[in-house]
Amino acid sequence: MKRSIVATILAATVLVSMVGMASANVWHLDNDNVMYQEAGHMESGNVTIDAGNSSVWRANNSAIPDDGVHFDGDMWFTLLVTGDGDQCNVSIGHCNGAMSNFTKCVECTNLNTPGIISAHFNLGDGFTVPHGKYLALNITATTSTTIKTKDGYSYVSTCDTPYPTPELATIAFVGIGLIGLVALGRRRT
Repeated sequence: MKRSIVATILAATVLVSMVGMASANVWHLDNDNVMYQEAGHMESGNVTIDAGNSSVWRANNSAIPDDGVHFDGDMWFTLLVTGDGDQCNVSIGHCNGAMSNFTKCVECTNLNTPGIISAHFNLGDGFTVPHGKYLALNITATTSTTIKTKDGYSYVSTCDTPYPTPELATIAFVGIGLIGLVALGRRRT
């Protein structure tokens, strides 16, 4: 009986950790122009960018390894909640800690609907954020644009769906393994 309980806890831990890993690469835009991966930093507020001007959001942590941090050629997704009729262009790259010297690595294709600007980035071969630099998102307003940052409304993600989840096959394999471990535990007792 104890083995089946331990096996159940172990399988549940594996499943929870897989879900956590799948959704780990989401950066929420905050009203302090920093992108946070931690949900606790989602402050209420808006950032307004005048037409023709740009605003840079940088990750809250810099690239620490000596050779930088490489992002593979995945599809990235950005969702910006804005005012109706707002228009802007979005690019991903890196910058210094003062959010200046933005270096563009890739531009996106914007898909505008009233109040929402979604952007898809195809990174091709990927790009590297150099040591000491920060992953950054640059937004250039075509019209006066208000980015809503309340409750994590606006974010950038390293995949083409905002909150990735494990594939059905992965969940099924873990479930089958869990059933097998419970059955094995009961058989031995």
